[in-house]
Amino acid sequence: MRAHQFNSICPTILYRKYCRKIKNISYSYFINGLDWLYLIKVIELKDNGDITLCN
Repeated sequence: MRAHQFNSICPTILYRKYCRKIKNISYSYFINGLDWLYLIKVIELKDNGDITLCN
């Protein structure tokens, strides 16, 4: 995600990139992983729905 042009990305786009490059998983499993990253403050949710890495 750090290499993304705007430092934030739509979760659906990130999911597609993940499935193409690493492993094909269900969308709900992917979102569950994002939920955990949010809870431990690794990512944050922007007002427009995009996600970004915390500093």
